[in-house]
Amino acid sequence: MNLVPFSIILLRAYWKLIVATLVGMALCYPVASCSGRRSAFNAQSAKIIAASAKVTVASAKAEQAAILADMARSVNTAKEADELREVIDNVKSEAVAGPAVSAVLRELRQRRSGAARPGS
Repeated sequence: MNLVPFSIILLRAYWKLIVATLVGMALCYPVASCSGRRSAFNAQSAKIIAASAKVTVASAKAEQAAILADMARSVNTAKEADELREVIDNVKSEAVAGPAVSAVLRELRQRRSGAARPGS
């Protein structure tokens, strides 16, 4: 079976329809490609927004962790300061410690008593 004569008959009968279809396709291509670009842009925008939200959440978590660490440090510092004050008050005999430690203890006692006087 030879399709060439059949194709020629179809071309002669429907050439206007074929040309109109090709022109319609050419006219619709820019609209379709713009729509495709727009949906690709929207998808990219959605990815960027999702990544931004993740960064914001991570930043908030890091800030909260820093605040908690700072609070823990200040609590530990206050606790250690209280323990140091207790040790200074409990050391009665400076003979137990060497001269350097004795000097540090005297200095700390003087500072404590000097700091306590103005605010009395």
